[in-house]
Order: sequence, then structure tokens, then C-alpha cells
Amino acid sequence: MNDSKTRLDNANIMLGKELFAIKAALDIEKVIGLNVDAIQGAFPSVEGFFWLTQRQSQIAATVGLAKVFERENGFDLCSIPGIYRLAKAVPIEQQLSVDGYLEHYGITPSGNWEMDVWRVRCQKRSWVRHRIKNIISVRNTAMAHMQQEAPEAILPSDNDFRELLEYAFRFHEFVNGAFLHVTAHPILEDTKIQTSFVKLLKQIGVTNPELEYPD
Repeated sequence: MNDSKTRLDNANIMLGKELFAIKAALDIEKVIGLNVDAIQGAFPSVEGFFWLTQRQSQIAATVGLAKVFERENGFDLCSIPGIYRLAKAVPIEQQLSVDGYLEHYGITPSGNWEMDVWRVRCQKRSWVRHRIKNIISVRNTAMAHMQQEAPEAILPSDNDFRELLEYAFRFHEFVNGAFLHVTAHPILEDTKIQTSFVKLLKQIGVTNPELEYPD
């Protein structure tokens, strides 16, 4: 594996680990929120622990997504922009991965993957920017820092967080398949952390924990 491909591989591995951590954090935060009354009723003495766990999960997901979409500004990052830059120096190994990624966003392959992927990013730019702007604002004023009299900034919904995660994962999956000929771990379907957490809840008396928001 040449140096350019190795750097791309290492950066995309780091991105995948961050995406997995975000997915796990979102799952934990969601389960606590759905079952807060049951948790308090079953074992009120641990209420503070779960409050802290939910808060830390929210911070992890917020800071994580800010990192995933962060633009490079003097530093080489394992973010989407950073990996896109690295990928430009590596030849395509599997065109089917390119075609599948573009098809998901309704883009017809032109034969120039850089231009086609840029078209995907342009298509999603406004949608991503609006949500990431709020995420970064909350991160900067209330999580990474504690700004005095900071203007109120509201985080996007759980659904928006998960859609951002899916968008980032599809890029990660595309890079793995197209340039590294590797199948990405199915992060979006991975519920190992949630399953372990649910087992813990059952052990403290939350017998039938809710896992999904009502319709």
C-alpha cells in the first residue's frame, strides 16, 4: 500500500470509529430520554448517574458530528473534507462503489468521480450547513467552552442527528469500497451498545424499556 493510500486508509478508519461512537451516543441518549420516568421509578437512587450519562452522550454526539464535518484550516483532519482531499491522490479500485454512492443521491456517473462526488456535496450543502451551524454553535458556546450570556442555540432533532450520521457514513462507506476495496462496518445497523445498555436497564428494574419514539 503506497503512502497516499495508507494515509487515506488510516484517516477513514478514524472517521469510522468516530461515526460508531456517535451512533452509540445517540442510541444511549435516546433510550434514556424515552425511559426517564421508568428509570426514576425503578431505581431513583441512580437518577443522577443516568442524567450525567445522557448529558455526556449528547456532548459526544454533538462534538463528534462537528468534527466529522469540520473543514481543514491549517490541519490535516480525518473529517469528510480531509478524506475527500486525500482520496484525490488515490486511484479508484472499485467503480461499483462509486456508482452505488452516486445512485443513492440521484447522480448519474460522468466518469469523473471527483466532480460527481462534489455534485453530491453541493446537493446536500444547504441541508448540512443549516444543521451543522447549530451544532457548532452549541459546541462552541456550551460544550467545548462556557460562553457567558451566550445566545440561545437549539440542537437539531434526534432525526436530524441521525440523518447527518447517515450522510457521513455513506461517504465513509464509499471511500472504503471505491479506494480501499474494503467493506465498511454496518455502523447504522449496529445496536451492540444499545443492547448492552438495555440489559443494564432491565437489571435495575426497567422491565420493558421503550426503544423508539411513538408515531
